Amino acid sequence: EFASAGQVSVDSESTAGLPPEGPISLTDLFDVAEAKNPSLAAARSQLGIASGEIWQASLYPNPHLEIKSEEAPFSTGPRDGTTLVSLTQPIVLGSRLQAAVDAARAERAVSRAKVDIETRELFGEIARLHARLLAIRRADALYEELASLGNQTLGVAQTRFEARAAPETEVIRPQIELYQIDLARAR
Repeated sequence: EFASAGQVSVDSESTAGLPPEGPISLTDLFDVAEAKNPSLAAARSQLGIASGEIWQASLYPNPHLEIKSEEAPFSTGPRDGTTLVSLTQPIVLGSRLQAAVDAARAERAVSRAKVDIETRELFGEIARLHARLLAIRRADALYEELASLGNQTLGVAQTRFEARAAPETEVIRPQIELYQIDLARAR
């Protein structure tokens, strides 16, 4: 149910992570979205990858081991042929290693900004929907009050009509207004 402090209660079975009973605040919705939203989790994953790339950029490249066999006769096997083993280690000159680290840090900053953007968009959408729900709930309460007043008016009109103190149109008008209120509530 809807609490007067602008909080909403929903079925706890359909919303894991929310309080099982009582009102649900906007903060509760933000907490669940932050913990379970897949778009936000993907953005955070990219941030983790970017952090790992900083560490990787600070390391020297791996050495390469290469083995080549040439002129290997089929009859006697590879021992009569020529085998060449080479090991190469790329050497990073100048400030290229630091430049790679700086580039990786810039990528991490971009990933962090994407996480912030995704969070703000998500929270903005939640806040917008929450405000819309609050407005709908408030309008529903007002329609309930209008229906109650309309029923009172209808009762008075029917009493006056039965006493032959008013025409039938005074009874029909409140009935139409009650139908309009019910239609608005259903929408």
